[in-house]
Amino acid sequence: MNHAERTYPAPQPRDDSLDLMGVRTDNLEGEALAWAAGNAEGLDLFLEGPSGYLTDWRVFRRYAGQALVFTKRYNPHEDLSLAAPWIDSHGLAVQGAPNQVSDDVAVAGFRRNGLLNWSTGTTAATALCRALIRLRLGDIVQVPKVLLR
Repeated sequence: MNHAERTYPAPQPRDDSLDLMGVRTDNLEGEALAWAAGNAEGLDLFLEGPSGYLTDWRVFRRYAGQALVFTKRYNPHEDLSLAAPWIDSHGLAVQGAPNQVSDDVAVAGFRRNGLLNWSTGTTAATALCRALIRLRLGDIVQVPKVLLR
């Protein structure tokens, strides 16, 4: 089965108290981009808000094993090691800047219905996040309002 032909279930918010807002995938950045990418992957995410040393809201992932549960910041928009596996697992392509399209914008693409779709970003990690979100969730996604600046 071709990567673009897979059907994925829509993600469900992890917390009913989250106030969500629809945002164009191409406009996502920062923690809102991380939230949407994690939801596209079906990960167990939660938010930590301003308190102590945190001045802004951050996205965290909950990891659960058989005997251990731990959390870790989830930031694929900043950490290419989190986004790069999607190249193989979802058939994405990426080209950092400069490239044949632009001198200062990274591009990532995927095929859907035989057509090549492109997403852009200031970094390869950002472009990969946007491509994954568009592939699995579409052009408009729901993200917590607290993550939008």
